[in-house]
Amino acid sequence: MDKDNISTASASQLQFKKILFVVAILLGLTYLFCFQLKPFSFSGLLKASPVLLLGVIGLFFTTWTNRDKILYLAATVTSGLGDYFLDIDRNLYLKQALASFLVSLILYIFLFKTKIKGYKYWIAIPFAIFLGVMTYLFYSTAGSMFIPVVLYSLVLCTMAFYGINTRVLPIQIGGILFLIADSLIGINRFLHPFDYSTLIIVSIYMSAQFFIGYGLLFGNKEEAKV
Repeated sequence: MDKDNISTASASQLQFKKILFVVAILLGLTYLFCFQLKPFSFSGLLKASPVLLLGVIGLFFTTWTNRDKILYLAATVTSGLGDYFLDIDRNLYLKQALASFLVSLILYIFLFKTKIKGYKYWIAIPFAIFLGVMTYLFYSTAGSMFIPVVLYSLVLCTMAFYGINTRVLPIQIGGILFLIADSLIGINRFLHPFDYSTLIIVSIYMSAQFFIGYGLLFGNKEEAKV
């Protein structure tokens, strides 16, 4: 195959990857628009479908190593599982959702580490302060969930720290949005319930996944040439 044909094939693959990414966003918007119609059939699958599609894109339409493909696919699958649990009943299945997202965050940490060339350790300071504040606030309200929530918050802050250190702007934004969304879950659940909490949290969370996905799938210059 000559260079022109290779270039054309690469451009077509990149275009199809972009189309699939847009489809993932449209699926997320569809869930948000249909939110007021709940309960409806397959709402949990619809909620999980955007992040699962991102995993499929990473698996079949990137030049990543097999390790990175597996890490991202596993991160999106466990995120999708957490989405499904929260959609069924965010109170009854909160522990299962936290466990699913905890695994996802750990996988993101390992994935982000491969993209870091140098650490800015001072960035850990605001995350440490944030973790301290959350621990203090949840101490008297989380009850039996206190230790799991603190451990989850620790991993969440660690993920955001690694995300910032990738120096890839979409990943940095996604990590912070993920932190905000999950913090709002804790605030709404243990501190002060607020109106339209689920819709707000899901919107921020989906935005986080899309930013992280965009940063991983399109943020690398070499990857953009695929």
